[in-house]
Amino acid sequence: MFKWEINSVSTDVVKIRDISEMEDGKIVYYADINDGYSLNTIKYDMESEGNFYMTPLRPLIKKEAQPPYGLEKGYDFIDIKVQEEFRGKEIKRIYYGTPKDKILIWEKGMELPKASEEVEKYFGFE
Repeated sequence: MFKWEINSVSTDVVKIRDISEMEDGKIVYYADINDGYSLNTIKYDMESEGNFYMTPLRPLIKKEAQPPYGLEKGYDFIDIKVQEEFRGKEIKRIYYGTPKDKILIWEKGMELPKASEEVEKYFGFE
């Protein structure tokens, strides 16, 4: 029961901020899951319509989050080119959550600010 990552985290406790685009086209964002519980798994799925989902999952019995935080608080990125190549489909939208409970991060044609120098350095993609 501690290992099964089967419960998705409700977007009611998620804040996505600082969405930007890196120089190489990767989309970067800051995720803050603020319910006090740890997160260590994100499942990636794509629908045939081009909707890409990043779903945070937890075991049935949750653990309290402790610093240094894992995936529940911090920057992450999605490499659209790599995911499209891997899945053989064009990504039209990126969501954090599930098809029924989601936060839009990006959609094709959306203009995003350029990632800061600090974010570029954080990922080592200078």
